[in-house]
Amino acid sequence: MPREQPLGWMPCRCIPLSCTKPISFLSVWRSSVRRYTSKKPLEPKWRNSKYLQKGAKKVRNIEASATTSSKYKQEDEKVIPTELGEEVSKSYLEYALSVILGRAIPDARDGLKPVHRRILFGMYRLGLFSEGPFRKCARVVGEVLGKYHPHGDSAVYDALVRMAQNFVMRVCLVDGHGNFGSVDHDPPAAMRYTECRLSSFAQTALLGDLDKNTVTLLPNFDNSDWEPQVLPAKVPNLLLNGSSGIAVGMATNIPPHHLGELCNGLLALIDNPDITIEQLTEHIRGPDFPTGGTIMGTQGIEAFYKTGHGSIVMRAKTHIEHQKDGIRSHRQAIIVDELPYGVNKAAMVSHIAEMVQSKRLENIADIRDESDRDGTRVVIEVKKGADPELVLYQLYKLSAMQTSFAGNMLALVDNRPRRMTLKEYLQTFLQFRVQIVRRRCEYELSKAKERKHLLDGFLLVLSCLDQIIALIRSAPDSTIAKAVLMGQKDTLEYNKKHKLSFQLSEKQAEAILSMQLRRLTQLEWQRVEMEAKQLTSEIEDLQDVLQKEQRVYGIIADELKTCASRFNYPRQTMISTERADILETKTIPNEKSLLIVTSKNFIKRMSFTDFESQRRGTKGKTGITLREDETVEYLIACYGHDTLLFTCKQGRMYSIPAHRIPLESRVSRGNALAMLLDEDCVENGISGLLSISSLSKDDYVVLVTKQGAIKRCSFSLFEHFNRKGKMAIRLSNGTDSLWLKRCKLNDWIVLSTRQGRVLKFQVNEKNLMDTGRTSRGVRAIRLKADDCLIDVDVISSQTSQEQCHFLAVTKTGKGKRIMASEIPVRKRYQMGVVAIKFDTKRRDELVCFRVCRNEEVVLCTNTGRIVRQSVDDIPIQSRFAKGVFIQRLDQKEEMAALTIPEWEKNQVEIN
Repeated sequence: MPREQPLGWMPCRCIPLSCTKPISFLSVWRSSVRRYTSKKPLEPKWRNSKYLQKGAKKVRNIEASATTSSKYKQEDEKVIPTELGEEVSKSYLEYALSVILGRAIPDARDGLKPVHRRILFGMYRLGLFSEGPFRKCARVVGEVLGKYHPHGDSAVYDALVRMAQNFVMRVCLVDGHGNFGSVDHDPPAAMRYTECRLSSFAQTALLGDLDKNTVTLLPNFDNSDWEPQVLPAKVPNLLLNGSSGIAVGMATNIPPHHLGELCNGLLALIDNPDITIEQLTEHIRGPDFPTGGTIMGTQGIEAFYKTGHGSIVMRAKTHIEHQKDGIRSHRQAIIVDELPYGVNKAAMVSHIAEMVQSKRLENIADIRDESDRDGTRVVIEVKKGADPELVLYQLYKLSAMQTSFAGNMLALVDNRPRRMTLKEYLQTFLQFRVQIVRRRCEYELSKAKERKHLLDGFLLVLSCLDQIIALIRSAPDSTIAKAVLMGQKDTLEYNKKHKLSFQLSEKQAEAILSMQLRRLTQLEWQRVEMEAKQLTSEIEDLQDVLQKEQRVYGIIADELKTCASRFNYPRQTMISTERADILETKTIPNEKSLLIVTSKNFIKRMSFTDFESQRRGTKGKTGITLREDETVEYLIACYGHDTLLFTCKQGRMYSIPAHRIPLESRVSRGNALAMLLDEDCVENGISGLLSISSLSKDDYVVLVTKQGAIKRCSFSLFEHFNRKGKMAIRLSNGTDSLWLKRCKLNDWIVLSTRQGRVLKFQVNEKNLMDTGRTSRGVRAIRLKADDCLIDVDVISSQTSQEQCHFLAVTKTGKGKRIMASEIPVRKRYQMGVVAIKFDTKRRDELVCFRVCRNEEVVLCTNTGRIVRQSVDDIPIQSRFAKGVFIQRLDQKEEMAALTIPEWEKNQVEIN
């Protein structure tokens, strides 16, 4: 749409809506008919058809009747031409202001929207106080509709119901009697059945000083009555009970807070006007939702208080208990005691049940709602053998048991919407309270002076009581008696006659003439004198308050303390410093797994328990289904929460969590690596693989190439990965294998070659320096022309050489254990020593040479058959022995890989 066109401009056949002349929609329709009938592609039979003739005839008839009626309209009505764009802009602006100021956004002073304020004022006018009886809600709704709020009755009743719901309001403003809904979002009963009255809190803290001219009264919608512009709130109700509303172009969403904390925060602001928000949060710790729950982390709270908007994460409060009802006594159950604010309990339970049926949630046997009038209780039974903590984190992630509250502290300040920080709002409320206290003092001072004025007249009259009585008795009527008491000029002779020389005001004269005879006793005289003295001191005190601002703040502080002590309830919502981010590892079991990578770049993860321990020399079980010309390249043992590091043949390193690889059965083929890693990595081929469970600051990664180059880098260089990975080593052409190992300083590197030679040297700054990511490394071992590196492993410096063994496995399935002390420690870049002899007839060669510290070993052939067996079944032999068969192989089958699981007793998850 062209920008230079007016607001009402419309393309194609439409008439410009910004015309200054009135538009006849009949002419628009007629012009459309003309365009339709004048199109050239139409055949002549359609152009002269009877349908168009009938249509033209109808147009002429309608136009004739419209012309006739327009004559009368022009006589009776005056058409005012106007720009549509201006009219729409003006009308929409009026509508927006009406919604913002009159409906959706609360006032920052009393924290109420107009409908809530009018309901409370209407109940106040009806005398529905907390100590009185209940009254039908329909009576209140009718009163509010008829006098203050000319909108729908459902809007008024819904607002009234909300102020009586203890699961919505932190401190209820209305006492309800009857069905006012539930946390399951059940609708309340009709207004003709429910009853209500003001709560003691609303009566004291919001309406307490309403009759002392503390607020401005405005005429209602039909100028037949008056309503307050704002209520004289004594506490910051906007933060106490919160508010939410959607206006035009803006919205507000303020969480409820704890009354005692708010009062303490205001007291701290009074004592120190320069207090910071960080210091205020020591008193106001965070929102306090009426439904309880737990707030996860303080980042959202800090953002909300400092900027006026922030996301606050809420989590249900739960505990785990054992079921004790007979057959199910062995089951564990998750008990939900408190829900996040605003969560529909019934909908949450239904949603969880649907996810269980659709298999999105597993390990849940039953779910039931056992809530009653004593509180919330949702029971989620966990299947036998399942981890309830794991199920709980899955519920946090997938259900409404964890939600966020998008806070936005927007309120009306001086009839303008404004987003405020915590300190700005408290300052705004404090200024409002100063105005209220001053207006109340001025009102009380005025009343005290009026009363003192009357008492002065009484005391003056009582000093000459007999003369006053004689004067009144001798006066022909009350008018003359009043004039005589006022000392008017036409009664001076009358006063001289009765020897009276004082002049009273009109109010004093009226009060004396209307005085009862019993007020003339001596006791009443003393009471009047005592009251006059009290009023004198009260007037002096009120004048002092109005002159000293510090005393005004003292009165505000005393009232805050009174409200806090009277209506202070225990905090419902706990605040946890734990972050709300639900790590994916917390929703997935940390299961022991076996990982296989094939030559066709397929990867597969299986449960370690799928393979039972067997005797030495057995064939094993099928671990993967391979295609033609596909072999097993890598086999490692890992946890489900481990991090997997891959390297490609270009020297780049990639990282993925182990649990992203789905668990599969033994006979499946697995998944393509291209679904998990970058395409460049898969196209170039995998050259190395490492599984990491936990890391420490002094851990290093060692990279070794097949040609014998080695380098050591800090793991801190590989903390954060993207999909494209990171350069780990600069490789020369022809490098197709790369080993990744983790080590620390003073550990021993063990390098083994295809021809059975082994070199062991220590990791230190002299042998192997710490380098950057892009370095090529240094030479690790001296190789013969027909030899190459075949395996790499690391011996921890904490491991005793006498208790450590090496496990050597050949291509034909032979293997043996060697004492680690038989391999001498040498310097880097030497030839190494012989670790195994081969059968020359079989053309055997070394496949794996690993440090053997644990009880079990898992072997895999190139065809994917896996055997799990005890290390103790493999004999310990010398360096020159040929070993024994540890796995029986078929014809043309070879050993491909092995892994020695290192299961930690106290597994540390890597975040």
